[in-house]
Amino acid sequence: MKSYRPSITTLILSALILFSSAYAQNFPIKPAAFNGRFEGYPNACISFERQRIEAEIQVLATNHEPALASRLAHEMLCGDNYQSYKYVISHTAETIRSVDTERYDEHGHFAAVQVAGAAIVLARRKAWNVHVSGLYAGGIGIEFSDGGPCISNFEIGRPSTHWVIVAAGVICD
Repeated sequence: MKSYRPSITTLILSALILFSSAYAQNFPIKPAAFNGRFEGYPNACISFERQRIEAEIQVLATNHEPALASRLAHEMLCGDNYQSYKYVISHTAETIRSVDTERYDEHGHFAAVQVAGAAIVLARRKAWNVHVSGLYAGGIGIEFSDGGPCISNFEIGRPSTHWVIVAAGVICD
């Protein structure tokens, strides 16, 4: 019986190491690397950039729950776990506007279409060169690079009592 104890212990330790490494891969500690196109631009998830983005959002949100608007933007840009996804989904409209790069409207712009809110995708720490802007009717637009050939954006608004994502889009070179 004593000869099995080291084998069982080794098996248990191997399983723990395997599961812990898989768990660690899903939760990166550092912001993701990028291809160099936006070298010199800070990642949205480092502290001073987070503070800048939060301050700009709070100015635009005025007296309408600015902390909640900032949290929603932060979870969208930097969230990288299930809790972040769950928070974003619970603060996303049932249907959101999106850009269809295959179709054009009567003005020659990409057509806006409605898609299910559950189709929203977190940036997962892959957000550089973030721009925050005020939009129509008090909405807030956030645009950023994924570090590659794409520029992503999302809009948050208050169609009801709290901030929700009402639009999202991606345009790639």
